[in-house]
Amino acid sequence: MAHPVPAGWTPEAALASLKRAGPARKNVRRIARNKTEINRHLGDMNRNMKFSNMVMYSISCFKGFAVDAVSIEEMIEEGVIETFLRIQKLNPFNENLHRAINECLTAFCINDDIARMIAERLGGGEQIIHSLLKHTEPETVAASCSAMAKLMRIDPNVDMFVAAECTPALGSVSQRMREEPGVMAAVAECVRAITRNAGHIDAICALENSGVVGVRVERGSDDVDGAQRAQVVDVLAAVRGRDVGERAQHVLDERLVLGELGQRRK
Repeated sequence: MAHPVPAGWTPEAALASLKRAGPARKNVRRIARNKTEINRHLGDMNRNMKFSNMVMYSISCFKGFAVDAVSIEEMIEEGVIETFLRIQKLNPFNENLHRAINECLTAFCINDDIARMIAERLGGGEQIIHSLLKHTEPETVAASCSAMAKLMRIDPNVDMFVAAECTPALGSVSQRMREEPGVMAAVAECVRAITRNAGHIDAICALENSGVVGVRVERGSDDVDGAQRAQVVDVLAAVRGRDVGERAQHVLDERLVLGELGQRRK
């Protein structure tokens, strides 16, 4: 017995429907597989938060799972960020763990929605600020700055980090590590994010005393690639040229010489 053809059915429409369904079925299978692995790693980490090698392995696996937005959102919803925070609090001076976690957060932060999801679970960003103030290895501090810069792709996250006093922390980093080009390039990315919002003009100008943007990466940094050099120069130019309102522009003009924030006019 022949089945009736649905209204509006055409071979072309049926083919298009199958094409749309194919990736969805693949996603379902992938999510189910990742969910099991995610929960296994979370269980291992929660039971052995001081066992650095095992925790590092699980963090690297989470980073490897971050192949698309769906996979990353699944990890966040399963509690990966909260577990990261607990590990950081229990191991405040284990720089390897902090660096691995912040590199993982950077890999996660591929769009605005995910940046928002992560920030909602970060507890105000205190662990990133702690890293900027207390850690001593340039690679760790650069990873922390890079994670913060990635998260600050949306304005609410900029507000969060400014409220957590990220600018004094960036000033501290700049003073301690001004000869580390990789760190200074990451600091510059954070400054670029802060300068997007005229509401943070006081925070930007507070960087004057620390010289955060007054340090050019080019100086004594032959090992830095052109992209990093251009990155820092672009931040300096962006601060000078940004339309931040009449009062803000006046304040910046008093602090800018050849595009550098952190030097007074002579």
